[in-house]
Amino acid sequence: STFSRHFLGVLKSKKNFDSFFTANLNKLDVLELAKFHGLQIPETLVTNNKSDLVFFLESHNRIITKPLSDGVYFEEKDIGIFGMKTKEVLKKDIENFDFFYPSLFQKLIEKKFEIRVFYLKGKFYSMAIFSQAREESKIDFRNYSFTNPDRTVPYQLPKKIELKLNKIIKHLNLSSCSIDLIKTMTDEIIFLEINPVGQFGMVSIPCNYFLEREVAKALKSMNNDE
Repeated sequence: STFSRHFLGVLKSKKNFDSFFTANLNKLDVLELAKFHGLQIPETLVTNNKSDLVFFLESHNRIITKPLSDGVYFEEKDIGIFGMKTKEVLKKDIENFDFFYPSLFQKLIEKKFEIRVFYLKGKFYSMAIFSQAREESKIDFRNYSFTNPDRTVPYQLPKKIELKLNKIIKHLNLSSCSIDLIKTMTDEIIFLEINPVGQFGMVSIPCNYFLEREVAKALKSMNNDE
């Protein structure tokens, strides 16, 4: 509404970590930005054309699909939470498509492990996720198991990767965010996406980064500057 946008505009002028106006990023723009700054990205196709999708699958052998924008989640009482995640697309799936909206498809990359990064005010706090140990989480580590969770450990990104990421984050005018990457079987690091509304708890707790303290210190520092 008009009032809501005005109210959010007033908050934008206050000391904060980013704002409502930086909370939504265009995934395709960010992928192009990452490529421009020298990061590797997956081969990507956006299409609603069945024959183009078949050709893309045949060219890359295995492909995935993920939401073009933020995924939608909903909860069904007594059943659980359902959401849009990354899924592999098989040839039999495409054969069953009569019609589909323009969708995002990417080459499936064989992973050694996944990397989740929380960025805060120029510092990177990274975690390796050994999602390949379980069949359910091989494509998307968000297929959690609370009885047999994926192993997660602190990880140090190469400095050259951090420098490239920093250029992207500066371009997007973000002070905090989460970043998803892949470490391939040949030790290359592939950029996937940035979540501008970063969740630091999932990185902080397993890795003992105590990010709650770092966030509080950053907020205090901002207040002291007033």
